[in-house]
This record gives sequence, structure tokens and C-alpha cells, in this order.
Amino acid sequence: GHVRRSIDSSPGGGFRWQPQELEGVFLQHVEGPALLWLPEAGPNLMVQAAAGEPWVMLEAVELERQFPIADRVTSRGAEKEELVVRVETSGPVQVHQRPLVRDASPNLTDHWLQAAEDLRELWAWDWQLLRPTSPFAAAQARLGYMPGYPKSDPSTGFYGEQRWQWRWEENGEGVLVVRNNCWTPGAYVLMSDREAVFHTAGGEVLGDWTSQVP
Repeated sequence: GHVRRSIDSSPGGGFRWQPQELEGVFLQHVEGPALLWLPEAGPNLMVQAAAGEPWVMLEAVELERQFPIADRVTSRGAEKEELVVRVETSGPVQVHQRPLVRDASPNLTDHWLQAAEDLRELWAWDWQLLRPTSPFAAAQARLGYMPGYPKSDPSTGFYGEQRWQWRWEENGEGVLVVRNNCWTPGAYVLMSDREAVFHTAGGEVLGDWTSQVP
């Protein structure tokens, strides 16, 4: 998705829609090869198995374009016609029992790809350990996103809006477990110092992402 949905607390209520450009959070094991990117406005993560490898998208949830009403305004003409302002966003259609592996390049800009590469090679200070002795770190892309969005601080283990909020925690065995509110219950990603793999609710373990891209 390309917009952030939040609750409008002003009189009249409803939802507030704010455009954004590929905002998300990166996760890595500080000694591991894999890089994860969790988008703020969607439930489908992207994975880079190692530096220089292509990015792939794990489509855990099929999305469709939706055009909800963002605002209503009255024209200044004599007839005072009401005009409806709509915003383009994405909504879930179905949750896959087994995620589809897709080439992520059609969804990524050169700016985003350069930011991801720089995070690996140049911007070591942008990474923050999840806890003082954690082997895992998080970083937010330099794409205009500002901290402070409710429950969207990577340091807390939560990120994104409620309908497809990301959450992660360490399991005490050197592994990070990543889940999304919109996924099938029991599905999760495991990240270690060796790789990142997807565990389906049925117990199947998926990895070796590049070879699975159609």
C-alpha cells in the first residue's frame, strides 16, 4: 500500500489517509547474511538472502486496489454540489496458506534499493540493536518517515497500523520470530545468523527464495 490509515479524532471521526513512499523497517542478524523489509502499509514482506542477491516478495496475503472515500467537499458553484475525494489504497482479498514468492523489483524504486544497499555497507550507525545484548538490529529507511506513529516504533517489537501490524520477538535461542496480524494464525518467519525462512501454519518450511521466483 501507499497510504497510512489512522483514526481521525477530530469531530466527525472516520479514517485519516496519509500518502507515503515505501516506508518500512529493516531487520537483520548482525552476523547473518539475510535482510528483511517489513512495509508499514502492507502484510507482505521482502527478503534479500544475502548482499548482492535480488529482493523477493513473500505474498502471504493477496491484496486488491480499493478506493475508499477520504473526504467530501462542497463545490463553490450556485448548485453547491458535493464532491467526493477518494484515495487509492490496498485491502486484503485472501490469506494464502503458503506464501507466493515473487520478484520484488517491480515494486521498488532506485532510491529504495540504494537506501537498502547503503544500510548494509555505509550506514552502520543507523542500525539499533533490539536490546543491548541482542544479535538482531532494526533500521528505518531514510524515506521521509518520522517516528511517533502509535505502536510503530521498532524498538518496541511492533510496527505498522493495526490491520496488518508487524511484531517480532527473540525466542532465547538466537532466533528472531516475525509475525503479522493479517497472516494465517501459526505462520511466521524465523531469522537466524544463517538465513531467514518462512514457516507455514501447516508446518512447511520455505527458504531458498531466489530459486522459487517464477
